[in-house]
Amino acid sequence: MKSPNRTEHKTEPHGGLAGQYVLLAISLAALAISAVLLQQASSLQEEFRQLGQYLRKGNSSVTRPPLPAFKELAEHHLLTGNSYLPNTSLQALLRGRRGHRRSRRDTKNCTSQQSFIQLVPAKSLPLLQQGDSTVIPWAVALRQGHVLEVRNNRLVIGEDSYYLVFGQVLYQENGLPMGHLIQRRKRVVAGIDLKILLRCIKNMPELNSNNSCYTAGVVKLEQGDELELVIADRPQAQVSLDGDSTFFGAIQLL
Repeated sequence: MKSPNRTEHKTEPHGGLAGQYVLLAISLAALAISAVLLQQASSLQEEFRQLGQYLRKGNSSVTRPPLPAFKELAEHHLLTGNSYLPNTSLQALLRGRRGHRRSRRDTKNCTSQQSFIQLVPAKSLPLLQQGDSTVIPWAVALRQGHVLEVRNNRLVIGEDSYYLVFGQVLYQENGLPMGHLIQRRKRVVAGIDLKILLRCIKNMPELNSNNSCYTAGVVKLEQGDELELVIADRPQAQVSLDGDSTFFGAIQLL
């Protein structure tokens, strides 16, 4: 007895077909992402090329539109260190930094060029007599720069400028008013032009006189001017020759 014919049905594996679809979708997504990244890399490379050209030109006087990569940054906020500077362009910031460095260099140069000098009595030399006046022989105690120097017991000015001139004398004379003056000597065609710049007068007691007299002031001097401290109308004046009580000098003001 024969068995009835049976029709065999072949079933496709649905799981395998779905896996192929997933792999295909992943491949397409990877290709799309790669294309986007490639485009962004190309754009970034172009921006860096433009930035290099901009920096090489380095002419800040010519106004140029900001580069695409810095446009929004220049219009809004520029990050420097830990602080934000609103509405500040990169070019202005660079100019400001260069100006700050120049200011620091200028300040340093001004400090190194400033000149001063302080004189104290030369104890090994006797007091000088000029007519009825007494002149103290000076020695250099402190000096900086080359604008101020000593010549013939006078301060010689080497540059047109404003100067702080000062002088103090400790007097040991009894009973008489004592004092000194600081005068400027200028050489002119007719000879020497004398001008009193500063003056100091002190009344002295009858006994145990030890009074100091100090004067100072800002004056405008020219190259070649000479300054001298003179105890006028007092021949053989009695003064202290210690450097902490009797001194004479000038400071150039810049």
